[in-house]
Amino acid sequence: MARSKRDYYEVLGVTKTATDDEIKTAYRKLAVKYHPDKTNGDKESEEKFREVTEAYETLADSQKRSQYDSPFQGGSFFNLGDIFNAHSAFSGMYQQTVNIRGSRGQDIVILLELTLNEVLTGVQKTIRYKRYEKCEPCSGRGSTDDKVGQCTKCGGTGHINEVKTFGNMIMQNIAICDKCKGKGSTLNFNCKNCLGTGRILKDTILPLSIIPGVSEREEIAVRNNGHCGEHNGVPGNLVVRFKIKQHEFLTRILTARVASDVSCDIHLSISQAVLGCKITVRTLQKDTELTINAGTKHGDKYIVAKYGLPMYNNKDAIGDQIVNVIIDIPRPNDLTEEQWKLFDKLKGLGL
Repeated sequence: MARSKRDYYEVLGVTKTATDDEIKTAYRKLAVKYHPDKTNGDKESEEKFREVTEAYETLADSQKRSQYDSPFQGGSFFNLGDIFNAHSAFSGMYQQTVNIRGSRGQDIVILLELTLNEVLTGVQKTIRYKRYEKCEPCSGRGSTDDKVGQCTKCGGTGHINEVKTFGNMIMQNIAICDKCKGKGSTLNFNCKNCLGTGRILKDTILPLSIIPGVSEREEIAVRNNGHCGEHNGVPGNLVVRFKIKQHEFLTRILTARVASDVSCDIHLSISQAVLGCKITVRTLQKDTELTINAGTKHGDKYIVAKYGLPMYNNKDAIGDQIVNVIIDIPRPNDLTEEQWKLFDKLKGLGL
């Protein structure tokens, strides 16, 4: 069934992929060329002007253009014989085996808590969660047999017809039935196990490997481990996000660096700070000895290189451990009589 009128894109001299601006520009040029005021009543020019205007009014409207472009809907004109022939043609075209395409399943998001030691070395975790999985008795179809029934919306034709008359012309708007997807028939969703949805809720156990260096800024998407969609729909993903437990003495420092530093506090006495000393610093890997310089002040920082956390996806890039110095000032009530006398003597010496 071919259009009795010229193709609207051909009338305007544009391609089917033309933008709205290109269509508007083409129309303006042709409208000026064939406008009756400039053609002195030339019948052929008037007909072209009418044709150009009709093409523009269709293609400039997004909804009309979409209908026009559709092989089943587009503003096409038929005679009565064509309409009845079309009915039988479409009926035969869509009488196929029913194959319901389900919707995509939803993603599942879980929060996994890790310790800094697990971040340091990486860890194997076993995740337990609930997800909709394919129903086994009906293989995810929602139906335990292949019995089909006529679609109640389109009456088994697979399409919906809308006929309009314009004088002695008839226009038929043909749309694929959205209920049966053009098949003309639908399955009898009679599976009692899943109540026709094609999926049931089950407990799921999933082993998951966490590589070193992960932080709360990362997330892992495990494809197809989310909810299964209804009627064999594509499964969603399992999205794993992380929460790092607070450590007993370390704090993680997330910066723009390629690796993660950690920090801790150390407490020094006045004499240790003034005279210098060696102290043992606890780290995630092992205890290490740190030399404190004489004259160290409250708030000074020391760096224990390569004792931080690794970079995510690059375990060879290791951060540092930052040691913050806190100098403890004793309270008078905490001093012995001898200590008090010594401080009083130091005061007399200008210290």
